[in-house]
Amino acid sequence: MRGLDLARKIPTGIVHINEQTVDDEANVPFGGIFDSGTGTRFGGTANLDAFTETRWITIRGDIAPIPARPVPRAATLMPMSAPPSMGAQPSVPPAATSLPEMSLPEWLVLAILSQQPAHGFAVAQLTAPGGGLGRVWQVQKAVVYRAIGRLLDAELIAPEVTEPGLGPQRTVYAASPRGHEAAGRWLRTPVEHVREIRSQLLLKLALLDRRGQDPSDLLRAQRAVLEPIAAAIEASQAQSTGFDATLLAWRRANAVATLDFLDRIARIARAEPRLAPGAC
Repeated sequence: MRGLDLARKIPTGIVHINEQTVDDEANVPFGGIFDSGTGTRFGGTANLDAFTETRWITIRGDIAPIPARPVPRAATLMPMSAPPSMGAQPSVPPAATSLPEMSLPEWLVLAILSQQPAHGFAVAQLTAPGGGLGRVWQVQKAVVYRAIGRLLDAELIAPEVTEPGLGPQRTVYAASPRGHEAAGRWLRTPVEHVREIRSQLLLKLALLDRRGQDPSDLLRAQRAVLEPIAAAIEASQAQSTGFDATLLAWRRANAVATLDFLDRIARIARAEPRLAPGAC
């Protein structure tokens, strides 16, 4: 049908063919798309996503024996200027110890809002499959809004303004001074494992590129973390047999490929002009 062919090409949330322009079916999700949409869906099965949360609950018939663990003693932090005594733990900046444990989506949302204030729908568009950051790591809209709630509770972001309009009001959030500091520290910190290159490191490189910032320091720090890992894998491989040798060969190939990737990106970064800090 020519009408259906045309409807598929029209970028709207609803199209009526040979019918009145106003229609509402309770079983059909609706909410529009792009800037004219509400940023959500209501009606039908979409109400399950809008008004409920997905939870994972397990139960077993008996109580599993759990060995008692000693309660860890709180570490004593020393001022940065004080020389450490023999056997003392390295001092840690207080700002780094007071943060809650955060997931990758929460760090991503915080880093986005530290670069530019935005409302949740705009952040969700960035992390959607077709978004600029969604090419690297996709985050569902519900997870974005949940991350915003946790960041608000931790006082890492704060509401800045509510956008006026006829549709649902959208609150613009911005990173607090503490959130700016935490996001900057996270962006400069290399990942600990090769498996995190595909997610965390690529996201950090994408976020740095959005601001035109030079990633060279991060790349050097990342190489320094991975070099001993690759060396340790190679040393273990020489003493392994059977499937252990196969698994170590796979891990070594990934580590070597990652080091080569870091070197290539570092050369590209040196060749590209970058904005001066604070230029945008």
